[in-house]
Formats: sequence, C-alpha cells, structure tokens
Amino acid sequence: MSDMAAQKAKLFGLLGLRALFEHDRAEFERVADLSRKDLDRAIRSLIDETKDEEAPSVLDEIQEIVQGTDNAGQAGYLLRQIQQVSLRKAQQLALLVPPISNSDEYIENSNRDDIRVSQREFPAGLIDGQQEVTRLAVMAILRRLPSYSAKFNFRIDNRELDALIEPDDSSSNLPVVVVETKSRLVDLGRIEQAMLQLKRNMKPFGQHAIGILLSGVVRPNFRLEGQNIFLLRYNIETNALDYEQFSAISTAVLGRESYQRSKRPNI
Repeated sequence: MSDMAAQKAKLFGLLGLRALFEHDRAEFERVADLSRKDLDRAIRSLIDETKDEEAPSVLDEIQEIVQGTDNAGQAGYLLRQIQQVSLRKAQQLALLVPPISNSDEYIENSNRDDIRVSQREFPAGLIDGQQEVTRLAVMAILRRLPSYSAKFNFRIDNRELDALIEPDDSSSNLPVVVVETKSRLVDLGRIEQAMLQLKRNMKPFGQHAIGILLSGVVRPNFRLEGQNIFLLRYNIETNALDYEQFSAISTAVLGRESYQRSKRPNI
C-alpha cells in the first residue's frame, strides 16, 4: 500500500505540474525544465503502473480546457484549480507513506553522479505553486520525523513562516524546526540574506530551534558550519530530499537527547 501511495503521490504531483505547464509556461520551466512530451510520458507511465482511475480523467480535463475554452482568463482559472487540487491530493497520498529508511527512494544519495543535473528551481513568486511545493517537501521530511507534525503559513510576531515543524508531544525535549522556502540558493549573498531572515523567524522559539532553508537548487558542496541552520535540496520531480543534507538535519533534530526546551511562545 505504501509503495502504491508513493507512486500515486508522484503521479498527482506531475498532474499538478501538467496544469501549471498550460496556464503559466514560464513558471513551469522554473520548476521542472521538462518538455510537455516528457511530462506526458511520465504521467502515462505512472497511470499504467498505478492503474489509478481518477488520474486519466484529470489529464483529459486539462486537455479539454486547453482545446475547448476560448476565454483565456477562464481557462487559466480552471487550470489553477486543477493544479491546486492535484497537488493537495499528492500531499494527502504522501501522508499514507510510512517513515522511511535512508535507502528509500525519497532520500537521494548526494554522491550520485547526476545529483546536480536533477536540481530544479521552485516557482518563485507563484503563491499557490510555491506553497504546495513547501507542503510536499515538508511531508517528505515528516516521513523521517514521525514524532513531529507541521503547520503551514504560520503567523507569529507579525511575520509568517512558510512552515513550522514541531513535536507532537509538547513536553518532549525535541526542538522546533522552522522552514523557509527559496527558489534557489546559489549566490553567497542571497544565502546570507536568507539566513538572516530565517534567524529572525527562529528567534521566538529559543536558541535550540532548528532552521531549514529549503530550495530546489543549492550551491554545490556548500556547508553551514556551527549553526542550527541547514540547507536542504528538495527535488520536486522525484519528491526526494538530498540524503547527506537531510541526515545532518535528522541528527540535529533527533540527536538532542539532553536538549532542554527554552521558553517558547504560546502557539
């Protein structure tokens, strides 16, 4: 069941991208860098593999809107709705996948030769698209942190966090994790600016909070030393986290047996 749920989550994630391709080509290219032919091939392959009954009708609906709707505004609205529904279904299916081991397909080995080729930017500026990417990535994180749950677009002190990951047991000694999503983190100046913003967002949760800068493109071989902030590359096409980067995060989060929670705000 878990393997099938994983494949169906990937399928509906791709259907969301297929709708994005039709209503915002520029943003699609920032996310996936795939041709429509390659995307359709991947979707149909997963449809054949999963035997999902809903997915073919979603793909047909996308094509019918493109071919049969003369009003561009109406077509764009309908395609955005399909995109949002498909990505939310992908998120729901991802929740059915149990916690995974390091060898699972959802954790990418950073020693693979093709690791840099597979890096893709997230859709910067596309509110619904980037929010859903954050949700999918956080769901992948939660499969490795089963004692945690997440809140999205969480507001505190007149600021909004992309995601807040916190332990289910509020009395535990596990730290809170604050997630910020960026389309790419390659330029050192941009990384520094993102770190400063994340530090401000982490401050209300005390000195032991963990911060994650999530991106589709991360500066190769770049490491943050001596801080509670980590870079994490998420591959939207394969729904996979970078293994080496996430291992460091997992150790920091779960390896704090002596962690003493500092005063936290009421949330």
